[in-house]
Order: sequence, then structure tokens, then C-alpha cells
Amino acid sequence: MENKFQDIKKSVRGFINKDIFQDLQDLFTKDWPLMNLYTADEDLFCLIALPGVHRDQFHIYVNYQSILIKGDVSLPIQGESKLVRKEFSMGAFERSLTLPKPVHQTPKHVSYANGLLILRLQQIKDKEVSEISISSEETNKD
Repeated sequence: MENKFQDIKKSVRGFINKDIFQDLQDLFTKDWPLMNLYTADEDLFCLIALPGVHRDQFHIYVNYQSILIKGDVSLPIQGESKLVRKEFSMGAFERSLTLPKPVHQTPKHVSYANGLLILRLQQIKDKEVSEISISSEETNKD
């Protein structure tokens, strides 16, 4: 059965002069970077896999009930090279993830080592209210 599939791939590749199967694989691959979410008590842990990415190559933003990560993966190969097989992408990336609960914008803990980013976010309790302090001085003089 596998030989028949390989024959079909070769025929299609020869007919359209393009590897359509690589394009289909790219279409159905998961978003990157991959993220795992865990809850424990009042905290939400977000583990983000960023293999090969240095800490100054990405930025992460937390906004109420979402996380946005942006960055760039640079090609570690110097000089001219021809791509023979592609299973992951290089260059700019961006991924947004909706969190199951709202969280405070400032993480309780952040660590990054060996390509794994760990965020510990504190969930906002239901009906949590923030007090707004107003100074005694008038600040808006029209």
C-alpha cells in the first residue's frame, strides 16, 4: 500500500512540478509555538516550547484573557544552502491563545531555559474589583 502512495506522490509531483504534499502538510500543521496550559489553585501555568529561540528573539504579552507571543527564528546555517526537506519554519512567528480564565497582566513567575518558557499567571477571581485612587489635586484644568 505504501509503495502505491509513493508512486502517486511521484506522479502528482511530476505532473504539477511542485510538491503539493508539502503544502498540504504545512496547511494542517499545528500552530507554533506549541503551548500547554495547566491550572493549580488560583494560578494558570503556561508552558511554551521555543526550541532554538534565544530569549531576545521573542516578546510575550498578557492581556486579561489572552497571551500573544511574537518573535523570529533565525536560520543557523551560514552560506548558500538548498532546502532538501522542510518540517518546521524559520522567520517571523506570531501566536495568540485565549486563556480559560482572566489573569492579571503581571506574571507571578517567569522562567526560560532550554527552549521552554514557563509563565505562572494569577487568575482573576470572579467579581474582582480594582479601586481607582483619585488624588485631592485637580488634574484636568480646561
